[in-house]
Amino acid sequence: MHIEQLDRVGEVADPNPASVRPIRRDRIARAVAVLALGAMAATHVPVAVDHIGEIPYLGYAFYALVLLCAAALGSLLVESRTAVWRGVLVLALGSFVAYVVSRTVGLPLADDDIGDWANPLGAVSVVAELVVVAVSLTVLPRRRHDR
Repeated sequence: MHIEQLDRVGEVADPNPASVRPIRRDRIARAVAVLALGAMAATHVPVAVDHIGEIPYLGYAFYALVLLCAAALGSLLVESRTAVWRGVLVLALGSFVAYVVSRTVGLPLADDDIGDWANPLGAVSVVAELVVVAVSLTVLPRRRHDR
């Protein structure tokens, strides 16, 4: 038996190669999303530290985003349920929208980021967010039922 034939611990999937492809595809999607969520979290830790003293609500929002990314990442490591993927999608989209708002019209008490599109941490975060969105939008339509 090959490892890719295992659907869950102790459960053997159909040995038919056609039935193994969706399992492999799900594992790849989960791995990519986990890495991107880790990048999202990692890019927001230093920003949270910087903002906590200057604009406390923004610092706490960044810390909350880091914790939510960690929770989403952990959930995807354990299971691949439709509800988890929906949550991951909403988290990444919300973070992306907040980034765009902060760079265009600005956030309350934080207009110093307006126009700062070249910020390296911001660029990495946006790429990670868009990767999570793309993977989620690839996974969700293929769901026939919640597993």
